[in-house]
Amino acid sequence: WTISGNADFSGGTYTATSGNTLAFNGTSKTLTSNAQTLHHVSITGGSVTHSGALDVNGAFSVTAGTFTQAANVNINIAGNFSLSNGFTFTKASGSGKLILDGDLTFTDSTATPQDLGAVEIGTSPDTTDLASDMAATSVTVNAGDVLNTNGYDLDIGTGGVTISGTLDATDDVETDETAITTEGLFDLNSGATFTQDQSTVTFDAASGTDDITDDATLTFYNLVLNDAGGSLQVDVENSVEVS
Repeated sequence: WTISGNADFSGGTYTATSGNTLAFNGTSKTLTSNAQTLHHVSITGGSVTHSGALDVNGAFSVTAGTFTQAANVNINIAGNFSLSNGFTFTKASGSGKLILDGDLTFTDSTATPQDLGAVEIGTSPDTTDLASDMAATSVTVNAGDVLNTNGYDLDIGTGGVTISGTLDATDDVETDETAITTEGLFDLNSGATFTQDQSTVTFDAASGTDDITDDATLTFYNLVLNDAGGSLQVDVENSVEVS
């Protein structure tokens, strides 16, 4: 079903059947999900402002327009996540997260990957496969969950990279090797796995201190410090191998 105006689910209970798609077109509208579970969500034009926690048990796809995530609330998506070229995603301010909590494929086809804010992979056991580069303020791979880069790149901001599950940087699709860039920490927690393949991890904040924390066994293939002539300091906690 397609809506050209606002969608407000706060007045009762909505049960989404498998395969059901809520599609938005038209101009400006608001999605008030009230923590209701939706199946597929599609945005085909105009601007959509999100209000309240949103749980999408199917695919989230945007072919045109803009989407603004509400402040301090999470979006959970269990199906494939795709952004078409020309679309604008405005990340949540405050504590809001984008949680990819299914076995899914991530695709951002915009000319410059959109900063999706605080991204979490999985609610265990879940696997996210990249079919494009990903940009985020931070990325966290939860215990029991997997992020496969497939050779695509991660451009991560000041929130850094936290791995409690598995981050696999093996290039078995794109064929130009994975580049992981972070302005923040790189943290491998106990029991976690980082498969480096022939990837490059770059710390590129202009100043401050970034931490490399290894509570498991952390090996980098290429490790680069690039502060563009600034004053970045990288502190290493425990042992790190560069192969």
